[in-house]
Amino acid sequence: DPKSEMRLLDTLTFDWVKLKSAIRFLNCGARINDEKPYLSAAGNGQFYYEYCAHNGNQEKTKQVEILSEDSKLIEIIVLKTEGNIGKYSGKNETLQFLQSQIPLDDLGALNLVGKGKDMVLKDFGNPKIDTLNMLYYTSNGMALVLKFSEANRVNSFKYYPKWNGKEMKLETLKWSFN
Repeated sequence: DPKSEMRLLDTLTFDWVKLKSAIRFLNCGARINDEKPYLSAAGNGQFYYEYCAHNGNQEKTKQVEILSEDSKLIEIIVLKTEGNIGKYSGKNETLQFLQSQIPLDDLGALNLVGKGKDMVLKDFGNPKIDTLNMLYYTSNGMALVLKFSEANRVNSFKYYPKWNGKEMKLETLKWSFN
């Protein structure tokens, strides 16, 4: 039932500018090509930019004692438009992709890591695809893929708020954070 799938997915938003001020992200442009097939095309004067947060390597980063210091905790791809290009504080960015493997209150409704599969199903309804360790939701140009641990808890997720509608092959999605 498509309506049950949209129950919470359409409400998944968070304040990217606020998150960027809480965590000092780094430029990490290496993985954009992995996600590009699912992103909307960049227009004239626009380009993709990838941010990532590592464990404790920036002075403003909230300390999250969960992974090795070399592991990326959060990866974000934005579409930058003209004006303020190159300024960290610029507000000329539109969120295209977010992947996280940590629980973080600053993610708002996207604070999904650690949530049990039963709660996800209750909140989001029936997914488009339900595999042994992944749930895949789509709605109104958005996509959400949740990966579960053996204990049936979200251990990471991928969120595409500007998904281009291309069917995802879950078995080929790259989940590496390194």
